[in-house]
Amino acid sequence: MEPRRRRFTDPCSEIVWAAIKTLDESLQYQLLRELSTELAIAVENPRTPSDKVLAAVHALKVVADVLDHSSSVKDYRAVREALPELNLPPDGTIRRWLGASWNGCLRRAFLEAVTDGDFASRPIGLNDRYDDEEVLQATRECTSELGHAPTITEYFQWARRPDVRERPGRRPLSFQPFMRFGGLRAALVAAGVIGENGARYAANGRVLPLRYRYRNDDITGALLMVAARLGRSPRPAEYQMERQRIHDELLPQGEIRPLPSMDVVRKRYGFWNAALEKAALAPVADPSHPNLGKRYPSYSPAEKLDWIRRAWAECGEPFTAATYKRWRVRTIKTTGAAIPCLPNLERTFGGWKRARELALPGGGAGGSGQSAVS
Repeated sequence: MEPRRRRFTDPCSEIVWAAIKTLDESLQYQLLRELSTELAIAVENPRTPSDKVLAAVHALKVVADVLDHSSSVKDYRAVREALPELNLPPDGTIRRWLGASWNGCLRRAFLEAVTDGDFASRPIGLNDRYDDEEVLQATRECTSELGHAPTITEYFQWARRPDVRERPGRRPLSFQPFMRFGGLRAALVAAGVIGENGARYAANGRVLPLRYRYRNDDITGALLMVAARLGRSPRPAEYQMERQRIHDELLPQGEIRPLPSMDVVRKRYGFWNAALEKAALAPVADPSHPNLGKRYPSYSPAEKLDWIRRAWAECGEPFTAATYKRWRVRTIKTTGAAIPCLPNLERTFGGWKRARELALPGGGAGGSGQSAVS
C-alpha cells in the first residue's frame, strides 16, 4: 500500500495539526484569526528576532507563489523590483535575518534549494525565452476571456488553468517575461489592451494605481495641478479631496491620473509645507493640523497605548474608534498636542480591537471595538 502523503515537512507540525483538528470548528476559526493577526503584525513591522524570521519566511513564500518555484537571488530581486506593492525586504536583509546563505534561507522556509544559490545571475537557454509577441498575445487572450485587463494574480491563475495549458502555443508562467516591457501593466499597454492612463481594477473592485513609485516631479506636478484648480496652495485635506475629484472625473472615461496621495507627499518631504516649497507654492497654516510645518513625531508602542488610555479616561464608555478620532481632533484643536492617528494605532497593533485590549484594564471588554473608516 502506498504510504499516506505527509501534509507537513516537519513532524512536529503534524502533531500540532492533529491537535487543532480535535477542536470545535468555532475554536479553530478563532485560532486561525488570532494566528493571522499575529503573523500580519510581525510581517508588516518586524522588530523582534522572531518577527524578522516570520517576515523573511513570508517573503520567500510569497515570491515562490508568484514564480511557482523557489527563487534564486536574481529571481527574488526581479519580483521585488517589479511588484513593489508586496513590500518585500531586500535579499541581503533576508539572509541577515535568517543568518544563512540563500539556499539555507530557502530550507528555513521549507522551499527547495536552487542550483544557482547565492549567485545573482544564471544562464538562460534560448529555447526558454518567450518572444515578445507570445507575451503580448497571452495578455490579449487573458483579457478577452476575463472581460477586463487582469492583475498579475489574475493572469497567473488564468495561465495555469489546465484548459489553458492544454491549448497550442506558449504563455508565460512567471513574471520575468513581462519585465522586458517594464511589468504587466506596460505589457498590457504594448498589447493595445489598455491605454497609457487606462484604469485597471483589483478583484474587490478597487481601482489600481498607475504606478507604485512616484518621482519628485510627479509630486510637484500634482501639487501644482491642485493649486491651479483651487487658485491657491492646498491644505492636506483640500489636496486629498481635489485628488479624489480628479479621479472621479476621469474614471467614467476609463482613465485614471497618477496623483500621489497626501501621505505619499508627506513621507517624501517630511512635512507638508516642505513639499509646497519644493513646488514653489506658498506655505499654508491650519490650526487643526499643527504639524504642517514640522516633521511628524515618532511614537513608541508604549506611548501609543498611553494616548489610548488618556482618551478613554476622558471619554469613558462606549469607547469606539470613532470616539477616539473625535477626541483626537478636539484635543489637537484645544492643546496643539501631537497625537497618533487611528490608522497609526491600527497598523501598530493589528486593529482597533487589539489596541483597546492592550491599553485598557481588563482588555477594555466593557465597550465596543468597532472600527471606523478613516
